[in-house]
Amino acid sequence: MNELDRFKEKASSYREALKNQPGARLFELYPILWYLEKHRKAIGKRRDKLRIVDLMSGSGFLSENLYKLGYKDLHAVEFCEEMYKDASVYNSKAKLHFMTSFDYLDGVLDEVKPDVIVTLASFHHLLIYNNDNQVNLDASIDKQSEVVDICMRALPDQGILLIADLIEAGVTETPLELFKSSMAVVARDLVKLGLDKELGELLGQSNSLHGATSLLYRELGTKSGNLSLNWFRTIVDKKTFIGHKDIAISPNFLQRVASYRPVVTKYTCPWVFKERVQLDEFVYKKFAFGVASEHGQILTKDESISCANIHLGIRNDHGVYALGWNLGIVLLGKRDPFSKNQELNVLVASLLAMLTILAGATGLRYWFGFYAPIDFKDILVFILTLPIGIIFGNWITKKKLA
Repeated sequence: MNELDRFKEKASSYREALKNQPGARLFELYPILWYLEKHRKAIGKRRDKLRIVDLMSGSGFLSENLYKLGYKDLHAVEFCEEMYKDASVYNSKAKLHFMTSFDYLDGVLDEVKPDVIVTLASFHHLLIYNNDNQVNLDASIDKQSEVVDICMRALPDQGILLIADLIEAGVTETPLELFKSSMAVVARDLVKLGLDKELGELLGQSNSLHGATSLLYRELGTKSGNLSLNWFRTIVDKKTFIGHKDIAISPNFLQRVASYRPVVTKYTCPWVFKERVQLDEFVYKKFAFGVASEHGQILTKDESISCANIHLGIRNDHGVYALGWNLGIVLLGKRDPFSKNQELNVLVASLLAMLTILAGATGLRYWFGFYAPIDFKDILVFILTLPIGIIFGNWITKKKLA
């Protein structure tokens, strides 16, 4: 069974799970939102002007939520009609580019000219099979690297590619984040999307991705280890009719794309539910345990939930039921991201503000008959206006990017 056939078989059940519990996976988004916020400020763009491609967008979970947060220039790329069927996000919020092959991706991205490309929980499905229907590891990683190259060709010099996906245990994280900043804005955004307010306030206490994932593991985490990947490989692939193959983010892949300066963070992102029955139904539908062959189902609903409890863990805390889940996010770019562009914007705005103040002061002196040759006092006034200009320039820049 190839990947498109696999998705066609499970699409209906998958879409139903997300439709019934649209907020369950919101914690998967916080690293993406964090990087988008930093990137748009670095390049000086408002949310509605940042052009984003949602690569392998599926049912539109990512695009839907980005649109709600003010990211209006959205382009979704998908290959499986059954996955995006009846998804309202593609009618008016994100422009859908349906393709039957990655051979056309170059052309689509060249036409769109994105600022950012994001792929959420889909990259591991870039698989190449041998003649015996087994996944070819090397060929699949070659395919992943090829797709990254296509994305990079389409991105501007300061563009970024964000890959949030399953990650191998052997992948080394970037040990110290170079781009620390508060998670408060992201936390507020997630609350707007439907996250419980108490959980949002909890997340907002962090000032980095590493801090956020540590906090969420402490407060909502269940079991240690690489839960998501092990779950797919030991349970979903072995105990469902549909199965699940993958090539997760690996050291080999990161080595192949090393020229794009990968920044890697593993993160905890528990799925949360108000009621236990909601969690049970979501697991059963999301992973297609209910999809049967002519010989019936492999696992019953109760058996599948029991497996989830054993392998992922279920925790009742902070007024929610949390199912253990974790992913990794890889940031790739042609240049070091979030460079000095923001500081340059502030400096330019500061100088313009200072010149405006000086011109106004000079005009007032002339109009009111106080004009005199420039002396030491004028130079002193010029110097003293500099901090005023910087403060005013910072205010202008923040207003522009809000």
